[in-house]
Amino acid sequence: MTQFERGGRIVVEVLAALDVAIAPELDAELERHTARGRSIILDLRAVRFMDSAGIRVLIDARNRAQRQGLGFAVLPSDAVTRTLEAANLLEQFAGQSAAFDVR
Repeated sequence: MTQFERGGRIVVEVLAALDVAIAPELDAELERHTARGRSIILDLRAVRFMDSAGIRVLIDARNRAQRQGLGFAVLPSDAVTRTLEAANLLEQFAGQSAAFDVR
């Protein structure tokens, strides 16, 4: 996982599978940023696998950001898109990434 600031937002880039092994660490990091009032771009373009633990992280992070009036966007890989689609959640995260250029 790497992090950097871009356009006033924090970009968190996941470079491995988003599963039960990494989900707690990622969730804690995202929670830390929202507690500090930071909008987040979660870059998952390198993720080749995501399980239900990853889905839970996305939902929780989005909900925390919404409660605090912060931005939260996901840049998905094909694997993440397929997982969200299979869980009938794609529409909840679709369309957020079009305006973000993180590199």
